[in-house]
Amino acid sequence: MKYKHLTLDDRIEIQHALKDRTSFIKIGAVLNRDASTISKEIKAHAHVTKTGTKSRPHNSCVHRKTCMHEGDICELCIQTSSWHESRYCSVCGMCNDVCPEFREYQCKVLKKPPYVCNGCKTRRSCTLSKCT
Repeated sequence: MKYKHLTLDDRIEIQHALKDRTSFIKIGAVLNRDASTISKEIKAHAHVTKTGTKSRPHNSCVHRKTCMHEGDICELCIQTSSWHESRYCSVCGMCNDVCPEFREYQCKVLKKPPYVCNGCKTRRSCTLSKCT
């Protein structure tokens, strides 16, 4: 029997399996589909969100941990620097939009299977764009 589309139940199973860090081959075996079908499905329906963590905003700059700017780039940092001893770009979500030195960092996890953050050990502390 040749299948054309994955069902909603299949997609939910894929989501749970990715969270458990299951390989495409094993997911495909459970769903009786080829691993390439699983891979294509994930790539086609992955959703990227720019969310930070509970205490830090989204920041995907390659310089986010070593940035030398201390509140002199964005308006928010300039305004808050008077009451805050120093406002580093690593804790500012606005600097990505206005900094002339901004270069986006692409997470290495998203460049290889499973292409999503589901099951990633650093997901809760990561300030990069998340793909689910």
